[in-house]
Amino acid sequence: KVELQEEETNMVNVILLIKTQNIIYRRFADAVEDQKYPAYKALIYVLDIPEPTAEELDSQTAELLLAGSMLIFYTVSVTQLNGKEFVKHSGVAKLHEIVQYSLGVLKLTKTNKLAEELLFYAMKALSIVASFESGRTAMVECCPQLADDMRELMTFYQQMPVAVEYGIEFVSQCCADSELQVALVSAGLVWKLIPLLLTFDNSSGEELADEDQRLIYNQHSCNMQAVLACKA
Repeated sequence: KVELQEEETNMVNVILLIKTQNIIYRRFADAVEDQKYPAYKALIYVLDIPEPTAEELDSQTAELLLAGSMLIFYTVSVTQLNGKEFVKHSGVAKLHEIVQYSLGVLKLTKTNKLAEELLFYAMKALSIVASFESGRTAMVECCPQLADDMRELMTFYQQMPVAVEYGIEFVSQCCADSELQVALVSAGLVWKLIPLLLTFDNSSGEELADEDQRLIYNQHSCNMQAVLACKA
C-alpha cells in the first residue's frame, strides 16, 4: 500500500504559477481568448483576505494578493465566458472582499501602495463582470455594503483617479439592474458623482487622454471622471 502524506502548499510555487499566467493572459490574449480559464475555484481558494490593519502584510501574502487580483482581471477581460465562469465560483464576493480590505487599510493609513494597486485591478475586473446579467445578480447579494463601499471609493478621486474611473464605470454597468440602482442611490452615490461633473474643462482638448496620462490627478483625469460621472 502507498501511504499518502499531506504536505503544506508551497506558496512560492503558487505565486510563480499565477505570475506566469498573468504574463500569458497579458501578452498573448488573442491566443487564449477562445479557452475558458479552468482554475477559478483554486484561485479563489488561495486568495485569503486578511483583516484590514495599519500593519504591512508580509511580502508573500501581499505578492499573492496582488498577483491573484491581476489574474482575475486579465482572465475576465479576455472573454465573457471567463467572467461568467468566475461568477459561478462566487468570484464577485471575493472581489468585494478585496475592495473592502483595501478601503479598510486606506481608512487607517490614508495611503498604501498595495491597497491602491488592489483597488485598481479589482475595480477593473468588477466593471467588466458588471456588464452581464449574472454578474449583476451576484452583486445584488453583496448590497447594501457594496454600494456603501462604492460611495467610499469616490472619496479617493484625487489619490487614485483611474481606480475611481473604473469605479464609476462599474456604477454605470450596475444601474442596468433596478435593485442595484436603488442600492446605489440609497447609498448616496449621486451626491459623490455630481461634484465630479464640475471639474470638466474642454480647453484641454476634445479627445480624452490615454490611461497612462491619467494615473495622477490632473485635468485629463478630471475630464475622464466627469464624462463617466455624466454617464453614471
